[in-house]
Amino acid sequence: MKIRTGFVSNSSSSSFVVIVPAKKFDKYVDSLDPFEVAVSEKRFKKAQIDGKEFMVWLDHVYSESFDEGGRYSKRAVEIAQERGTKLKYNPQKDEYGDVGAEYAWFAIDSACEKAKKFGGWSSSMS
Repeated sequence: MKIRTGFVSNSSSSSFVVIVPAKKFDKYVDSLDPFEVAVSEKRFKKAQIDGKEFMVWLDHVYSESFDEGGRYSKRAVEIAQERGTKLKYNPQKDEYGDVGAEYAWFAIDSACEKAKKFGGWSSSMS
């Protein structure tokens, strides 16, 4: 088992945690691409660490069927429309309408990296 800071994307599955200070969470979400928001929304939970409030996303992701029938892709389009922007990326879909693993890993890796800009951190295991 490998443990490292950042996101491990060389496996078919990965467990990871993203932690962002609660007071900076809204700005963090605003910095995310619509697909990154679609993947992470409703997954962050409030937590207290050493008496401070954080938003924490702890998850295990399998590359197979990551997009769950295009659910995240559809939500990303809605988010882009709400923001009045276009999707930055056009991920390829497989025969089931799911976003491929390469883009799924990219989106999660990007969300992990952006947490650092807001005083947060991330770590993962594969």
